[in-house]
Amino acid sequence: MHCPRCRQNVDLTINQCPKCKRKLKPLVLSQQIPLSKQQRQALRSEIVVLSIALGFLVCIATILYFALKGVSGLIWPIFGLMLAVVGFYWLSRVRDLLGGNAHVQIDQLLELRYVRTRRKTHLYGDFKLIGSQHLKMEHSDVAREGNYYVVTYSPRNNHVWELAKLQREVA
Repeated sequence: MHCPRCRQNVDLTINQCPKCKRKLKPLVLSQQIPLSKQQRQALRSEIVVLSIALGFLVCIATILYFALKGVSGLIWPIFGLMLAVVGFYWLSRVRDLLGGNAHVQIDQLLELRYVRTRRKTHLYGDFKLIGSQHLKMEHSDVAREGNYYVVTYSPRNNHVWELAKLQREVA
């Protein structure tokens, strides 16, 4: 982090520039804030989609159970695994919604990773303190490796809600 006056490197925990002796506003390095209305709505819509997926898997498994009653094999462990994965994602979204809080952390972005799948590209950021987080594609304009950011994220599903470059202000 740099002093806004003399551009000297200043550690995040120091509240006075060592070169120009200018006082800097103290930073709150970590805190919790309530989820906004938009964040709650996004979590609700993800829960609805995952609930529909769970219901669909249960219906298909029930139909296959009665249709293939005497057949055992690899199909049941595969359905069990699919139910477990979708259920895990559903449960993490429900826990985030019921918890009602997002975490705000000042952290350094160490690495950006683009992961391409058949349908779309996902963006992940590896942070120094909070680890790997899933970023929105709109964050690619802001995110630069090595910079410090104020990161608002859900700790249970590693989803970044907001990413803002950290600016030190003079006290």
